[in-house]
Amino acid sequence: MIKTLAVLAGTALLAIAPANATLYQFDYSGTGADGAFTAALQLDMPVDGGTAASITGTRNGIAVTGLSDYAGGDNLFSSGFSYVDFYGLSYATAGGDDYNVYWDGSQLFEINSVTNPDGDALTDSPLTSASVTLASAGGSAPSNGGNPGSGGNTTSPAPEAATWMTMLLGFGLLGGMLRRRSSPSALAF
Repeated sequence: MIKTLAVLAGTALLAIAPANATLYQFDYSGTGADGAFTAALQLDMPVDGGTAASITGTRNGIAVTGLSDYAGGDNLFSSGFSYVDFYGLSYATAGGDDYNVYWDGSQLFEINSVTNPDGDALTDSPLTSASVTLASAGGSAPSNGGNPGSGGNTTSPAPEAATWMTMLLGFGLLGGMLRRRSSPSALAF
């Protein structure tokens, strides 16, 4: 019995794989000092959310080359209410320009290194639309209907197979321990 449990435990540990990243499609548009703009970005995120691991896509047809720290961007991203925080999501393009999308508490804005090389809040361009789609699963992530900052419902994904397997193994081990437990002895008075 002990050998069987040890083999099951070893098999379960081998089957547990690290959680995969989640790919989000983040589209936005607006009009700024350099004219109208649209961006179609793909963000590779840890399953539990947080800081973007990588970014690809285009802005006005120019390829996005990666994340940057322009304007102090912390690159935190979520599929919920405002998508980004005050420090924003910063990225670089093949044209050599950097962009930062941030939330000021009431609206999403974009600043860029062309009209604002220092990254200060002088030439902010408000976004007129923004949406997020869960790209890796082919379904829809919580979205706010294209209206930046109007809110959205959040849902938790279903646990991965490895999580279920670990839970079932734990229940099995617990049941095995309870079964092997000796009967309580009678009390003597």
